[in-house]
Amino acid sequence: MKSTRAYYTVRLLTLGLFLFSSAPFMAESAILYKNYIIRQDQGSDILCEPYTVRKNDSILKIFIQKGEIAPSDFPGFLGIFQRLNPGVQDINLIRPGQQIIIPLKKVTMNALPGQSSGLVTLPFVTISNAPDMLQPHTNQYQVKPGDYVAKLITNAFGAYGSREYHQGLKLFRFLNPDIKDINRIYVGQRVLLPDPSARNQSWYSSLFDVAGNLNVNITSSPARVPGSVPREPGPFPAEKKQPVSPLSSATAILDAKLLNQGAYYFPRPGRADLKLDLSRLPIIEFLSGKRILLARENTMEESDLQIVSSFWNDVKIIRFSNDESIENILNAFFQSYDPEASKYRLAFSDRGLEVKVQARWVVSRLADSGTKKRYTCITLIKNGRERTPDSVVRYLEQHGIFIADILLNFSANAPESAGLPGIFPDHPAVINSQEPAGFIKELLKAMSYPYTENVTIKFPYAGITVEALSNLVTRNDGSPLFLDFGNLYGEAVAAIKKAGMEIVQITKNDTPETTVNKLLGPLGEAFTQNPIFHAAQREPKYNTAIKAPGFLIQTQKATKIFLTPADLPAGIMQLLNAQGVKIMRDLSARKGDL
Repeated sequence: MKSTRAYYTVRLLTLGLFLFSSAPFMAESAILYKNYIIRQDQGSDILCEPYTVRKNDSILKIFIQKGEIAPSDFPGFLGIFQRLNPGVQDINLIRPGQQIIIPLKKVTMNALPGQSSGLVTLPFVTISNAPDMLQPHTNQYQVKPGDYVAKLITNAFGAYGSREYHQGLKLFRFLNPDIKDINRIYVGQRVLLPDPSARNQSWYSSLFDVAGNLNVNITSSPARVPGSVPREPGPFPAEKKQPVSPLSSATAILDAKLLNQGAYYFPRPGRADLKLDLSRLPIIEFLSGKRILLARENTMEESDLQIVSSFWNDVKIIRFSNDESIENILNAFFQSYDPEASKYRLAFSDRGLEVKVQARWVVSRLADSGTKKRYTCITLIKNGRERTPDSVVRYLEQHGIFIADILLNFSANAPESAGLPGIFPDHPAVINSQEPAGFIKELLKAMSYPYTENVTIKFPYAGITVEALSNLVTRNDGSPLFLDFGNLYGEAVAAIKKAGMEIVQITKNDTPETTVNKLLGPLGEAFTQNPIFHAAQREPKYNTAIKAPGFLIQTQKATKIFLTPADLPAGIMQLLNAQGVKIMRDLSARKGDL
């Protein structure tokens, strides 16, 4: 069929998923939690829920469904809403995808755990049948040639590496406990796939804790698919997995669509229609209608490209050679979206931290308010271990910075991010450096040094043997080190040293730096003042760096201790925890000491 306008033919891949309804789910008890935020309004703490506007939503509909302020004092509720959402100029004009804050109730000071931090995690609901809730949103699927788990989850939940992708992957693991290695699924094998429709349910976000892990016990056996026991492949070699295109990930980051199947046709007077084969010349299409055509050399004549441009005034053609690197292609793509994409370097201060975010590309967009910019930081990574941890991703999102790491050569066998589990308590140990005896005791305990208080030592003085009380640290080589907190005076210290015993005196007037220096020097331990922590396991050039006030002690026993006066955000504590750093917060450190 021909016309004076271009027409488009698309070939869709149908997965042929079938609703699973026959196999029963085992009940699993779980307490689901939900994250809320605390905002200040006219001197009051307001418990609020971040909310993403959905299709057919209205402010009135949302008000009716949530909170206790609206029914009791609607005009007051409306005023609070408008003050907390300055970007919403007209409450009758909200659009799907817009981020808003819903005030739920007024709370008194310190009424909720974590209230002073601005982030509150509360029980949402206790259920005994979490798998039953998921059952209507689960599909049975028979593995086809070319399938692998990452591909199936990406098709349903979003770009590889996104938060939605990781959630879908965790649900897949839960639904298929018999699959021990998700990199090994076989043609003909039946699996259960989570359906993205679950994301629209009110309870969905509560399935995951603040670290992104499932609250439901993943080691249980929620369901079995008939014939789903993995079978080893036959005598034929295992099929090679096809890589996921970095370009697909890049387009998803900018809410664009990659069209690489099907064809466009353009009429040419007196000649056959010009066919634009999208498998050879893919197009990136933005929500605004703008298009980018990727034209590799020798795929289309220049005159034909001009015909395409004559029909589409909003198209930009990126030309590149056959041996062009994917990094250069992506560079042209991102700079066509934001000419300054390679020039941004982002930095901000938070609770004494100096945070610097560097990426290969940083693209900016106006937030929903239309005035404040939000930034997306994009970097190519070689493997999953180089990915920015989720705790840091969530932390940066609170500051309007979004991290997008794109795997350069991803395959189903690409290693996942290390993502070490936390090995220390969620809250740091609290110490007071202005109380030297207690401070030193706790620090030595954290460093795994044997320490004994009120030890009697004898030493010669003025021709007689004198006894005194001190405190004993046993060093790594077994030699003793005595600590005095002001109990010894005059020539006694000199006499002890003359007798061959090493002693360190620490006073209340010593700054934290002086105290740490006095202690660690004789122990043979070193420390770094105001250390810099990198978020990801990759080169600093394209990494997030957090400079924090305090002392990082790395002992000879490979123990890492961070002594800091800062009230570290939860995301940064999780990062240090995963890096094996034990945090000790010094509540008494004076400003300027560190």
